Amino acid sequence: MLNILVVDDSEIKIERIKLVVHESYSNESLNVIVARNTSDAMTILLSNQEVNLLILDLNLPIRKGEKIKNKSGLNLLKEITRRFDISRPDSIIGLTSYQDIRNQVEARFQDEGWIITTFDLKESNWEEIIKNKISYLMSKKIYTPKTSKTPLVVILTAIKEEYIAVRAHLTNLKDKDIDDTSYEIGEFNLNKKLIANVVIRECGAKNSIAAMETERAISNHSPQLILFVGIAGSRKINDFKIGDVVIPEKIYSYESGKTDKNMFSARPDSGFLSFVFLEKAKKERLKNDWKKLIKGEYKNFSPTADIGIIASGDQLIEHYDSQVGEILNKHYNDTSVVEMEGFGFTKTISKQGRSQNNLITGLIRGVSDLIKQSKDLSCEFDRRPSEAKAMASDTASAFAFWMIYKLYENRGN
Repeated sequence: MLNILVVDDSEIKIERIKLVVHESYSNESLNVIVARNTSDAMTILLSNQEVNLLILDLNLPIRKGEKIKNKSGLNLLKEITRRFDISRPDSIIGLTSYQDIRNQVEARFQDEGWIITTFDLKESNWEEIIKNKISYLMSKKIYTPKTSKTPLVVILTAIKEEYIAVRAHLTNLKDKDIDDTSYEIGEFNLNKKLIANVVIRECGAKNSIAAMETERAISNHSPQLILFVGIAGSRKINDFKIGDVVIPEKIYSYESGKTDKNMFSARPDSGFLSFVFLEKAKKERLKNDWKKLIKGEYKNFSPTADIGIIASGDQLIEHYDSQVGEILNKHYNDTSVVEMEGFGFTKTISKQGRSQNNLITGLIRGVSDLIKQSKDLSCEFDRRPSEAKAMASDTASAFAFWMIYKLYENRGN
């Protein structure tokens, strides 16, 4: 059954839209719900009823008996994108009879993946758009396997601050110890819906430990998704500042190579995330939705998320011109941030062949400090603010759980 919410105050338009909808598919497969003002539409969306398609007039009364307010439909759309207690429609089609309004909102609709079209009873273009969208949504329902099984996700962290930030997103936490290895398992809920069961563990720093713990976690829990979430140091301070989130397109092992008496010869080796995870992250980084999951309140704070490159090794790098810093400058100069676990985490999964076995792999880092550079001798900025670890752990965790939501929000639909 496809649920279609039509929000319009014109009885003529409502009946015409209903006719178009039922021409698209058999009546038994479609459920048309009508709201004649934005307040009634909000009530329906807050009822947590699944809405597959929203067909929305942009000029509506706010309440029954009130006059039409210009572009009031846009305020409803703002609430849909802003609030987590609203049932967000799978697809949205905006209708307007005014070309100037369409021109004003078209860019916003495109950014959100919605459709805006001109309504004209004498034209059929808007009808075809509705029919095509319904046909597409019905094909998804027919051919997408349904499952009631809640996804199981494993999140590993290296240190306490990271673990606390991850743990803050879960409810109904319970101990889940296996063979003397301590885990906790909890529920991740969003929009009044259980999204995933999440197993978490603070496993310690360094690639060798991350590799061992990753292998153990997969064997113990057989998750559908495994993430490593934590902090990192920014090597390119103009691209990634304190609190920004980095999703790596690749992870170097900067210690892979051969050392001679007076030189280091790099033999680059890299780890990678699952394609589906990286593609989803590329899309979500451009939006601000993930920031709603940030738990803390920080002054003058506007984090961003972006794709970067990570260099991973077992040394803490304090200065751009240190011995390891020179290796990065010479052999891995495209590195965005540095950390100590990502290579061991990703390489373990790919070497076991699990990247081909429906296990999704993700790595997310929040920037907690800025690597000092020679040109920064004036120290005009604080390279490591007092709350940087907590802040970076918070933003990394927020993006991680938003990714879990986006990967599994339509499960079973």
